[in-house]
Amino acid sequence: MEAFQPWTKQAVDVSAWAGQTVDIAFVLAVTGANPGPLGWFIDDVSIAEAGTCNPYGVTLSADMASDGYPGAAVTYVLTITNIGGITDTFNITVSGNSWPTSPSVNMITLGSGQSGTFMVTVNIPPGATTGAFDMVTVTATSQASAIDSDSVTLTTTALERLLFLPVVLKN
Repeated sequence: MEAFQPWTKQAVDVSAWAGQTVDIAFVLAVTGANPGPLGWFIDDVSIAEAGTCNPYGVTLSADMASDGYPGAAVTYVLTITNIGGITDTFNITVSGNSWPTSPSVNMITLGSGQSGTFMVTVNIPPGATTGAFDMVTVTATSQASAIDSDSVTLTTTALERLLFLPVVLKN
């Protein structure tokens, strides 16, 4: 069974159909593959009258897994997008990690619809064993509306450190 993927927030501008009656449908189309026993889920759908949409909203995205050698630092680049209707400042926090982890910024301000990037660095301990991993949850939260946030979980895995020694042949 495939692993559960985290919820994603989507916003669609339907202002082109203002004043019209429209039908909205959600369709799962599969070609040549089985969507699995769970299919997909939709939750918290809302349609707001023009000018009344939520002024606050944020999405985060990143490559969510990487690896490195014990003692090394692994850096992730995250993209943050303000999907709200106004300029907002977002607090950036990390949680749930065991390995030293730090974001490059603690907050970022973005205009409506604007995206930006920041980095999160995970330091793999020098004594980490091969295959050891750590997970950190990175969260961006609106300063104006604490209920508007998004998170991604990053997984960092320690690689096997190989030691190559020279071979000396004796005649």
